[in-house]
Amino acid sequence: MAEMTIKKRPKNLDLTTIQLPLPGKVSILHRVSGAGMFICFPLLLWLFPQV
Repeated sequence: MAEMTIKKRPKNLDLTTIQLPLPGKVSILHRVSGAGMFICFPLLLWLFPQV
């Protein structure tokens, strides 16, 4: 049987020390703004009723 290589993996990953790259931050902001617009859309329809 062939030997398996064992990779060293972190046991306790501290999520506060991980730096997210700029495209990751932009992606999160894009999702948050889209969710905010989706939630506020009924309010917008209520504020501008059709005549």
